[in-house]
Amino acid sequence: MVDNFVKDICRETEEEENRNIKWKAKKQKLKFHEVKKQREVRLYVSSTFKDVTKEREELIKKTFQELNQECMDRRIFFSYVDLRWGISQEQNQHEKTIANCLQEIERCRPYFISLMGEKFGWSQREDKPDIVLNESFNYAIEHISDLKWLEECRYGVSVTQLEIQHAVLNDVIHSKEQSFFYLRDLPDTHQIDNEEYKVYLPESEWHKERQQSLKNLILSNKDLNSKKYKTTSEVCEFVKKDIIKCLEKDFPQGSELSELEERWQAHQAFADVRRHVYIGGDTYFQQIDDFMETSQNPIVILGESGCGKSSLLANWCFRLEQKEPDTFLFLHFIGSSPESCSSLKMLHRLYEELKASFGLEVEIPFSDATILQNLTKWLKLVGTRRKCVLVFDALNHLDSALGRGNTSTQVDLSWIPLLNSSKNVNILLSTLPGKVCKNIKDFGWPCIQIEPLTLKQKSEIIDIYFQKTYGKTLSSEQRELIVAIPQSDNPLFLRALLDEIRIQGDFSTLTTLTTTMHKYVIASCPRDLFCMILARLEKDFNDEFGDT
Repeated sequence: MVDNFVKDICRETEEEENRNIKWKAKKQKLKFHEVKKQREVRLYVSSTFKDVTKEREELIKKTFQELNQECMDRRIFFSYVDLRWGISQEQNQHEKTIANCLQEIERCRPYFISLMGEKFGWSQREDKPDIVLNESFNYAIEHISDLKWLEECRYGVSVTQLEIQHAVLNDVIHSKEQSFFYLRDLPDTHQIDNEEYKVYLPESEWHKERQQSLKNLILSNKDLNSKKYKTTSEVCEFVKKDIIKCLEKDFPQGSELSELEERWQAHQAFADVRRHVYIGGDTYFQQIDDFMETSQNPIVILGESGCGKSSLLANWCFRLEQKEPDTFLFLHFIGSSPESCSSLKMLHRLYEELKASFGLEVEIPFSDATILQNLTKWLKLVGTRRKCVLVFDALNHLDSALGRGNTSTQVDLSWIPLLNSSKNVNILLSTLPGKVCKNIKDFGWPCIQIEPLTLKQKSEIIDIYFQKTYGKTLSSEQRELIVAIPQSDNPLFLRALLDEIRIQGDFSTLTTLTTTMHKYVIASCPRDLFCMILARLEKDFNDEFGDT
């Protein structure tokens, strides 16, 4: 069998020049992440603040969570911008409201939904000017060149209408497919109490006329997607169905993908989530680069749970793909799925990707013994053709046996030196402290220890997470509350906390938001925080469906 393999190598080497085109074609086919369309949906939610609170709460806590899962199944990153809160008092004082809203719409294009009730929203009449609103118009017009058209909308147009104008009406042809309008029918007085009914009513007769005119404009345009609704559950179902239709059109299910490509895509999706909101990796990136230039040994990333090892590897790999597009990169996140923890399945996947990317016509070994025996031979072959980088995250999650009747609870790492015996092949590993870490250190390979986040890094992460991803802003007091606690030195704790704040936040009750934050920051570790989040989720479920 070995002799046959050697003959295969010789044949492959002799035909190398003739196969260059085939390799490139197969490599391009496998690297299906290099598509022109970015796999991301960023949805802008527009409405007035006070009269659609229930709808927005239901969307955030239920509908958007369901859409997020739908997107994850399609390997799409989903986020939304909900400015019901998120423009801090500091920003209001600087009159950046209009600019912030319209700039967020640009970042979200083409996805936009509008919830329209009876209220018209923040606006002014020429005979009753609003000083702050005028300054907000001035700031947007003076600082953003594409917003000169705002001058014609200074009077008689609400900020909510400006959002609609900018997102859709200024260019209906190119905006209509992924934009949706939901107009609420005013509830009957006998359906709700008087105090709640007052919240739904327009601000004045003038506001009522302006809002009705805007609604008529939307309903009369047959190119626009508009629906009327009566209840919160009804509009949430509308939103869910409409956005899923967009997903089906813009990102159809990859039924044509092979099993290999599906597995490849799953690991890429795991990495993509960890590439958002990443800070502090430059020093680690340089350390990895330096080790790879000076040593052929595997490099080991060490750190506590939640310290950011997976994020570091995901972002370093993305950087490598940008710098060295011809390098073969194998990225495997152990623990990202049940089958990812199998040593045999992991190595078999490596063989499959090598065969597909390099156009090899050698049979993949299937028996436990030959899978290990042929690793070095395969890697020596491909290493003569181009640089290869193999990345294995979370070795501590790997199963204990390598299919050889091993009943020990100790993870088998015997395959790693086999990978390391080939020139032009670099290996990057990560693990938690423990037995695996000790065994790896016994090899004497270079290690990089992940340090806790600094105050500056935590502050930068908060800014990127809220402002760039979700279009929100915390007050200085709220930011300091998060940055000051030592638990937020752990990226997993910090990210979970920010997610919970985003879901719970309400622009109209920033004081209440701060109180909520105080409740969560007492959690001493990620485990305690997740217990609190699960308790909140259970309460939300019981509030909606009742105790079971």
